[in-house]
Amino acid sequence: MTQKNTSFIFFVKLAGMLFVLNLLVSCASGVGGSVKITDDDVAKYAAMSAEDAVNSLESSLADAKEENLPFYTPTYYREAEKLYLKAQALLKNNKSRKNIIQDVAKGDRLLAKARIKKREVESELDQLLKINSNLVKLDAPTVFKKPYAELKKKLTELIVKIEENKADKIEKDKSKLLKSFTALEVKSIKYAALNEANNIRSQAKAKKAPKLAPKTYAEAVRVYQQADADISQNPHDEETVMRAKKRALFSAIHALNVTNRVIELGQKFKKSPEDVVLDEEARLLSISNALDQSDLRDQAIDEQVSALVSLINELSRKSASSEKNQARIADLEKRLSETEASLALSNKDRDQAKAELEERNNLMVKMTADLVKLQNKEKELISLLAHQNAEAFNAKPETKNSNDAGGDKMEKAAAAQTNVDEKI
Repeated sequence: MTQKNTSFIFFVKLAGMLFVLNLLVSCASGVGGSVKITDDDVAKYAAMSAEDAVNSLESSLADAKEENLPFYTPTYYREAEKLYLKAQALLKNNKSRKNIIQDVAKGDRLLAKARIKKREVESELDQLLKINSNLVKLDAPTVFKKPYAELKKKLTELIVKIEENKADKIEKDKSKLLKSFTALEVKSIKYAALNEANNIRSQAKAKKAPKLAPKTYAEAVRVYQQADADISQNPHDEETVMRAKKRALFSAIHALNVTNRVIELGQKFKKSPEDVVLDEEARLLSISNALDQSDLRDQAIDEQVSALVSLINELSRKSASSEKNQARIADLEKRLSETEASLALSNKDRDQAKAELEERNNLMVKMTADLVKLQNKEKELISLLAHQNAEAFNAKPETKNSNDAGGDKMEKAAAAQTNVDEKI
């Protein structure tokens, strides 16, 4: 073997060793290498078939998506997904159930770890995540597609460092990224608030507003710039943003309307003066018809305008008066309803009191009747007692025995008296 061939073989072997070493290093550097499964992790699937275990991991991945783990912990989620795909392939090829269960258990363990890391990410990147959420609401991923994509990529890089336990090395990058995110957020808020006004102002400009209506257009530009400055100063104050939006939109629409009118008048000036007057009269006549007003064209145009203004003011006053009357009627109806309710309640109380009074009267009548019965009974007992006493005292004394008998009668009369007293 020549020296040249020997050198070639040596370099091939060296390249192979370097490739294997690089592969091992790359595998060890992933978060999956730091996650170990336990017997308890495997035991969860002891009663499951291989197919059920794979389906269980699939369901866990779906739940993880709902929790937005692909964003908060992309590496953990991606490796768990790879293990699911691997387990699925093993299942299709009827490979060892043990290997399938181990892959499923590790995938599940990675997702559990991902949920823990998510809380750490939320804590470390709190401000950035809030701004990112607001950017999504403001449709920044669509409106400012490229700038947003670049910032989100950098945010993901910070998240990965936290996944790799390097949170202590991200402060400088985090501070710099926060400034960029804040700037894009303000830009997105301005776009959401002022884009419509800007588009309308652009329409006016396209119709040569700076030349045809320079004052109105300049005012629209000034108001827009002021609105932009107000939002820059206080972008998170909704009232400030809304007020700036309304002012800018109003001035832009005004500039467009004035420009359109100038263009229209320019075309009219090409007509005869009579045609211009007739056009104005036709406009006023349409207003008169809408207000059910008689034809005013027998008056000068200025007088027609004054008459229509007076009519509109009168209608406004009547409308306001009608609204006041309606409010008064509503108030009176409310008070009447309350009075009727109060009256119904009073009638109810009165009926209840009347019923109670009748019940008491009936009770009184019954008690009176019972008292009369007792009094009659008492009279009967007194009469009986008097009769017994008379018989005792009127009896003739005959002998001693007769006297004794009379004594017995006296005792019986006394006993009868006692009995009457007890009954009474």
